Amino acid sequence: MKFEIFKCATAGFNNKEQTYYTNNLKNADEFFSDKIAKLSATKGDSAVEDIFEKLLHHMQFNIHEISDDFDEYVSFETMNNRGKELSKLELLKNRLIYLTTLFDDTYTDADRDKLRDEINRAWMEVYHWLGKKVDSRRDTSDDDLLRQHWIIYFKSPSHKSDELMKFLLKDTFSPKKLKRNKHASKAADEVDYDAIRCYTESLLEFAAPYYHTYYPQDCPDIADEEKRLLDALTPSSGRLALGEFRPLVMAVLHKAKNLNPTDRLEFFKALERLLFIHSLKKNTRADFGGFSYTLAQDFYRGRINLSDITARLKSYADNERTNNVKSFVLHVEECFGKDGAGNFKGGYYALEKFLRHVLYEYECTLAKQNGLNKIADVKSLFASDRGAKISVEHIYPQTSTAYWNGVFNGCTPQQKATLLGSLGNLLLLSQKFNSALQNDDFSKKKSRYQNNSHSAIEVAQNSQWTATEIRARSEKLLDFIEKRWDLTFTNDQRQKLIPQ
Repeated sequence: MKFEIFKCATAGFNNKEQTYYTNNLKNADEFFSDKIAKLSATKGDSAVEDIFEKLLHHMQFNIHEISDDFDEYVSFETMNNRGKELSKLELLKNRLIYLTTLFDDTYTDADRDKLRDEINRAWMEVYHWLGKKVDSRRDTSDDDLLRQHWIIYFKSPSHKSDELMKFLLKDTFSPKKLKRNKHASKAADEVDYDAIRCYTESLLEFAAPYYHTYYPQDCPDIADEEKRLLDALTPSSGRLALGEFRPLVMAVLHKAKNLNPTDRLEFFKALERLLFIHSLKKNTRADFGGFSYTLAQDFYRGRINLSDITARLKSYADNERTNNVKSFVLHVEECFGKDGAGNFKGGYYALEKFLRHVLYEYECTLAKQNGLNKIADVKSLFASDRGAKISVEHIYPQTSTAYWNGVFNGCTPQQKATLLGSLGNLLLLSQKFNSALQNDDFSKKKSRYQNNSHSAIEVAQNSQWTATEIRARSEKLLDFIEKRWDLTFTNDQRQKLIPQ
C-alpha cells in the first residue's frame, strides 16, 4: 500500500496490504493532491511552484546539539513531551531501546544492536496488527494491548490502569533496576538482557491474539462455532461485553493451536453463558478482575488447564443465575411501565443488548435445526453483506394503521403497548429490509418473511398476527432461553415476563 501511495516499496512487507495506518497515508495524499489541484485551477501553476519553492528552500529546522555523555533517547523523550504526547506503547519502546545503551562492555556492540533490532521489529509487527482495520472506528488500541498483556505477563499487586506505566517504567524497566554486567549475579528485582528480550517476544506474540479478541472472524486457529461465540462478545456485535475476560481469552488464543478443539469450544460456551447470565442483572458493572486475571496468568504460566477453567466459569454462572433472574424479571417489569413523561418505555425493545443476543442465538439454533451447521458469522443469516446493519423489527408495528387497528380492535391502549413491546413481537432483520416493510399488513410482511432469515420464515408460518400469536412466540422464546442458558423461570416469573 505504501508503494501504491508513494511508489516506494518496503522490503519484507506486503506492500499491497491496506491497514489503518496506510489508510491515513492515503487520505493525506488525497487531501494534499486535492488542495494542490484546486490551487492550480484557481491561481495557476505559479502558486504551486511558490509552495514547492518554500518547502524546498525556506523550511527551517531546529538543531539541538547534545554532549556525548547525554543520552539521545532521553533527549528524544524530553523533546517529544513538548509536542504530541506519545502513547504508552511508544514510550515503553523508547525506554527499552534506551536500556540497551546502558549495558557495559561485557556486552558487545553486536549484542546491543541485536536487542535493539528485535525491539524495533517487534513494535513494527505489533503496529501492523493494531492497524489491520482501515475504518476510522477501530476497537483495538496500542495502550489497551499494553495493559492487557501486562495483566497476563506480570503478577502485579494491582492491575489498575493508572498504575501501568509506573509499574513498567519505574518499577520494572528502569535504569536503576537494570543488570548492566553480563557476568554479575542478578538480584531478584533486577531486569537483564534476557528479561527485556523475553518481554519483547511475549508482547509480539500477543499482538495477534489481542486483535482476534476484537475480530475473531480473522482468527485461523479456532473453528467456526468458536468464532461465532467470541464474536458475540465484541463491541461491534452490540450484544455482550468481554470486559475483564479479555486477558484470559488472549491467553487461550495464544495457545489455541496446541489445545484440544473440544476443550476450546466448551470454554467459549461457558464464558458466553457466564457473561449472558451476568448481563441479566440490572445496572451492574462487571467485577471479574481478581477472578479472571488470576485465571489468565495461571493458564499462561501452565499452572491450570483449560478444562479446569471451564469448570470454574460454569460454577460461577450457576451461583449467579437465581439472583440474576430475579433482578432481570424486575427490570422487565419496569420496562413495561411508563417514564416520567407518561410514555411507554418500550418493553423488551428497551433491552437492546439482551434482545439482540437472544434473537441472534435463536436464529442460529433454527439454522442448525435446518441443517446449517457451520456458522462463523451470524450476520450472514440476515444479509449477504457483512457490513449490513441488523435492526429489530416490530411485527405488529409501532405506528398503527387501519389494518392493525382492526386486528387489535378489542385491546386497550395499555394492552396494545404491552403486545407491541412483547418478546414475541420482535424480530431481527437487516435494516434495509426492515425499512422496506415499515407498517405493512401482516399478509404483505409474511410474503417478504418467507425469503428471509430462519426466524422470519418461522413467523411466516402463521396465518395471522394477533395477541394469541404474539404470546405463543413469547412463550417459545422463554422456553428457548431456559434451555439455551440452563435457566429456570417460575410460573410467577413467566407471567411477569409475558405480561397480559
